Amino acid sequence: MLLPGYSAERVPAPTDPHGRPQLFEPLGMDLDPKDSSIVVSTRTAGVWRLKDNTWTMIADGLLDALGLIVEKDRIVVGQKSELTAIYDKDGDGFYETYRTLSDDFLFTANYHGYLHGPAKDKAGNYYFALNLDHRNGRQIHKANGKFMGSQGGYRGWVLQVTPEGKTIPFSMGLRSPAGIATGPDGKIYYTENQGEYNGTSKLHVLKKGGYYGHPSGLVDLPGMKPDSPEVAWDKWVPKREVSVALMPHARIANSPGSPTWDTTGGKFGPFGGDMFCGDQTLSTLFRMLPKENNEAAVIHFAENFPSGLMRLCFDKTGSLYVGQTGRGWRARGGSQHALVKLTYSKVDTPTLKDITRKGETFTMHFAGKGSELPDKPEISVESWYYHDKPDYGSPSNNKLTEIIAKQTVNMDKGTITITLAPSAKRQAGTRVFRFFSKDLPKNRKDTHESYYTKSK
Repeated sequence: MLLPGYSAERVPAPTDPHGRPQLFEPLGMDLDPKDSSIVVSTRTAGVWRLKDNTWTMIADGLLDALGLIVEKDRIVVGQKSELTAIYDKDGDGFYETYRTLSDDFLFTANYHGYLHGPAKDKAGNYYFALNLDHRNGRQIHKANGKFMGSQGGYRGWVLQVTPEGKTIPFSMGLRSPAGIATGPDGKIYYTENQGEYNGTSKLHVLKKGGYYGHPSGLVDLPGMKPDSPEVAWDKWVPKREVSVALMPHARIANSPGSPTWDTTGGKFGPFGGDMFCGDQTLSTLFRMLPKENNEAAVIHFAENFPSGLMRLCFDKTGSLYVGQTGRGWRARGGSQHALVKLTYSKVDTPTLKDITRKGETFTMHFAGKGSELPDKPEISVESWYYHDKPDYGSPSNNKLTEIIAKQTVNMDKGTITITLAPSAKRQAGTRVFRFFSKDLPKNRKDTHESYYTKSK
């Protein structure tokens, strides 16, 4: 499903150099400012350039290349074994020269031991995130979890690579950080997948020295071993960084990929500045709008893609390219790979732009003609929380049907204000609020569904 005014076009994958169909998973994408082409890295099929609807292969021989940044005289690629700079020294369009920027971590053959990134800050530092491995073995430290673990080597960490080439351990406690990106505000954001020690998927801002909840990677701290009491989970719970947004499990996301931001100046509709993110399992696209105090609006945008969403890239015309894979965990839609182009044509149909909160009062802000909003929409609100423990994920705890004490529609402003009745049953702390209606402008199947989350 797409919102009114949007269309989707599946971009045909290139054939291999011999003209045969190939597995083509577009898992790294960046716009080349020199010619406005899109450069795409893949898990198994090399690096390609898409210009004027024509594919050209520009590099090969990389392993699980899940991210890239196009620079003036090179492309920096994150592949499973290292962060690599590739160069076209002879100017023929093919990048034949490779230089290792960082391989100061444990590279394993485990299928889950991915490297995600890079992201780059304004000072020229690169950042990449390392998954924990999913395997058994006496040497794997799982910290009382059942599946994911580390045998050292900075698995479950973010590493920083300085412009001078020094690799520095930056953040720790990650589990499956499948998305990492630099926001317009200069902050480095990463998305964490639901699993052990993560009741649901989350959006975090990376901080130097920050700990993000999974204790397996703490074995890389100086002098620490798996049985060191200093790295016990309960001792690190108070040290966890708080997420800036929660992604309700099996509703918005199970396995989120990298976020990107709409900087198109209105070419992609009324969502300028908003953060978009996709999910690999549910094949959904959604927006996250972080607020102060670790609160956020989380709003469905599109669904029913042919494969699982991992990477996003806007082109110069304002279209959004959506890179997808069915790798490993399968994905709704059934395809093993896909690249879809989303394009916007202006319409005035109201659509939810944002949700803000003040105490018990939530305000839904709509773009488009507010006069087309229903004057007395029936809206349901429910809430719950997730716990973070060694268990794999979390149920929806303390689930409540919220009582709406007051509801007001302002068609001139395009807003709907909902005040909830105070509830002694609502436990304090982390909370997800779900707004559901068949009367409001639809953003999912035949309904409206949106969320407001608070982390603690």
